[in-house]
Amino acid sequence: MSAVLLCGCGKKEEKVPIASAEPSVIPAESTGPAVQTPDTPAPKTPVPEPETPEPEPELITLEEFRKSNEAVAGTNLFGVHILELNGEDKHIYGQLYLPTEDKESYPLVIISHGIQGSYYDLIDQAGKCVDAGLAAYIFDYCGGSTYSRSSGDITDMSVLTECDDLEFVLNELWQYGFMDRGNTYLMGESQGGMVSALLAAERPQDIAGMVLLYPAFNIPDMAREVYVDGQIPEDLRAFNVPVGHRYFTDVLYLDAYEAIRGYEGNVLIIHGSDDQIVPLTYSQLAMDVYTNAELEVIPGAGHGFQGDQRAQTFERAAAFIREQADRQ
Repeated sequence: MSAVLLCGCGKKEEKVPIASAEPSVIPAESTGPAVQTPDTPAPKTPVPEPETPEPEPELITLEEFRKSNEAVAGTNLFGVHILELNGEDKHIYGQLYLPTEDKESYPLVIISHGIQGSYYDLIDQAGKCVDAGLAAYIFDYCGGSTYSRSSGDITDMSVLTECDDLEFVLNELWQYGFMDRGNTYLMGESQGGMVSALLAAERPQDIAGMVLLYPAFNIPDMAREVYVDGQIPEDLRAFNVPVGHRYFTDVLYLDAYEAIRGYEGNVLIIHGSDDQIVPLTYSQLAMDVYTNAELEVIPGAGHGFQGDQRAQTFERAAAFIREQADRQ
């Protein structure tokens, strides 16, 4: 059927078809599975978009570092810079020692002090490392002493909190492009030696070698002696230094030698024969755990070395690391 429409000027318009009044029949939607016929193309499996890797952080160059970090006055023999590291919950004061010869990268030695110690106690060690062409970082542990320049209180400190601090230091120093990641070493004295050994076992692929000076592997045994029958003394002390409960509870059930067993790199242990604070037997037991270790005993030396013994020990430690670095 069609109709004739008249426009406003009185002229005939073209015929326009009129829709039928009969209702259209719309096929019901199938609720069953689609039938695949030979002519029907198979549905395409969506291909996931490849994940875009996060860009590597831009490393800090040696030139940028020198411009942004204060040099320590009176250190003309080698470059010493104050390098403070800041995390969400910690602030660490330290100093970075660099050889005077500019290179693309330097082997890195991170040196740890003992309980109630300081970066200041490690200056001689850092100097020997620099003389051997190594970069060295010395620092105060958080709560590592009653006069620490880093954050934290000694009553909140333990071997495990210091292990966290040391790992933080390692990660932060690796943000500098002139640090040789494949040539990173740990050196520690007394408690700092045990802390270094613990971290090396946790990250063996990242630590090329270690020097442990009279490492305090007796700390867990000392904790078990303090907490006799579950009794907690009111006056808590470790090595005659006031500490908090955490210092002992964190290591109460720790087997020091099982904890360090995971490291198979080269280790040099230096210990005094007359050490009354950490007996030599603790280092001798470590020799049964490490697969590539040397133990050098200083006749007549106690806990910590003095005078010529100290100077010779630090020279030996730096030479050992230099030898390892040259083999990499």
